[in-house]
Amino acid sequence: MMDKLKVFLKFGGYFIFWVIFWLFFFDIFLSLIIPIFQGRYNTTVVPNLRLKSVDEAKAEAQRVGLNLVVDTIVPSLEHPQGLVIGQEPPPNTKVKRGRKIFVTVSGGKTYRRVPDIVGMSLDMALRSLQDLGFKVKIEPVYTLDEEPGYVTRLEPPPGSDVPLGSTIKVYYTEEPPDTSGLESPR
Repeated sequence: MMDKLKVFLKFGGYFIFWVIFWLFFFDIFLSLIIPIFQGRYNTTVVPNLRLKSVDEAKAEAQRVGLNLVVDTIVPSLEHPQGLVIGQEPPPNTKVKRGRKIFVTVSGGKTYRRVPDIVGMSLDMALRSLQDLGFKVKIEPVYTLDEEPGYVTRLEPPPGSDVPLGSTIKVYYTEEPPDTSGLESPR
């Protein structure tokens, strides 16, 4: 009986040794060797390139092993020309080294000439200004002398060069509100 127990313990010891050996081997294989073959250790984190000049952004991207590509240049009232105002992939994203980072760059203020739309119907005037990239604020001018719904003047005046995206104030004719039903104060 003791001989059988010794053989069993000896066999069990070898068995446990080999199980532990293979577990460690596969653990090392799965956690170290496979990621090396798959290139997982060849990754980096995307830096925040927003509000940096294109040259600064390129240097920062190269420092972490990424390639910067200027994808789009858009006019901007808020940001000076040449600043990065958007990026893809976003900051703090983990990516492989050598990947391209696409950025949107501010073209600065782009100027447009205010068209002469005085005398045009309000609807057509608004559409024209918005199609040109302007924001519009409308102000009624109450009158009984002119037909309602037509543009009487603009601020800034027609022919002015203003930054794209600026607000144009459009004054248009409108009938005065009916006050005949209101009692006058005595």
